[in-house]
Amino acid sequence: MTLQGIYYDGQSARAHAVAVELCDGHWQLHGLIERREPVGEVQISEWLGSVPQRLQFRDGAYCEVADHAGLAAVLSAAGRRDRSIEWLQNSRRVAIAAVLCLIVAALSAYLWGLPLVAKLGARMMPQRVVEQVSSTTLQLLDRQLLAPSELPAARRGRIEVAFARLADDDGSRLLFRSSAHIGPNALTLPDGRIVLLDELAVLAEDDEEVLAVLAHELGHAHGRHGLELLIRGALLGFVSAWWLGDASALLAAAPVVLLQARHSRELERQADAYAVGRLAAVGVAPARLADVLERIDAVERERNGGPPAAASTGYLDSHPATNDRIERLRADGSP
Repeated sequence: MTLQGIYYDGQSARAHAVAVELCDGHWQLHGLIERREPVGEVQISEWLGSVPQRLQFRDGAYCEVADHAGLAAVLSAAGRRDRSIEWLQNSRRVAIAAVLCLIVAALSAYLWGLPLVAKLGARMMPQRVVEQVSSTTLQLLDRQLLAPSELPAARRGRIEVAFARLADDDGSRLLFRSSAHIGPNALTLPDGRIVLLDELAVLAEDDEEVLAVLAHELGHAHGRHGLELLIRGALLGFVSAWWLGDASALLAAAPVVLLQARHSRELERQADAYAVGRLAAVGVAPARLADVLERIDAVERERNGGPPAAASTGYLDSHPATNDRIERLRADGSP
């Protein structure tokens, strides 16, 4: 079988039309160029789409053959080459299957691999590093968002005594601050320290509601959720920055925010579950957490001037819909 090819001598860009044959163990070129080379001394490039294949000679010259099917037939007839690799590279079905496998692998890594790595990393992180991160975070918050607590000393003392009973000597510490910027809330640092804001203590109907929120924060501390989120954010940020290359920091951070939201909801549910157990141990009904959540929800609606926070905003909502949490806590105390 004779194929049509274009010959280049490797010294100039001048092209020569030639006829190409494979016979008696030799590649033979006929036309303005006559050449005969043993098969073993000629390298053949792989079949990649519509790109002509090359017969590469040792002296730098080469011959391009655009008839892939014809060249495949010649090689097959001569028993010279297994073309399974080329078939895989040029198969549309194989390409689609490979893309689907890549998507499944990426989703699996995000849904199961990332949480597992973050959880293991949070458990294995040296305590010295955890304390340093927590202290730095608290210093930053104190400079920018937090102010000294103005709760009466007697109220702080009662809350501290109740908290010690709730924590049951697990090493957690309670700090008091205030913040007009954050509003009624409590924060858990990666090392387990919990910051109670005056605004929450004032909003709560009694100390049991404060204790209910602190039980929820103890769930975050017990599960080392703060560290998990830090590790997840760092890993997602690294992947985003690598994927986006030289894009701005804003573009690199956006995917992290979007991807992180689902995990935040999962951790909130875990913290609710832990709170139910701890509150039961000290004789406080889980419904007290539901009560204070409703009150916080009302304040947030007023502060934001938007739709009720109790309504779920979908996948971007960083916490479970407040109504869902309240219903679970009041139904049977099992988030």
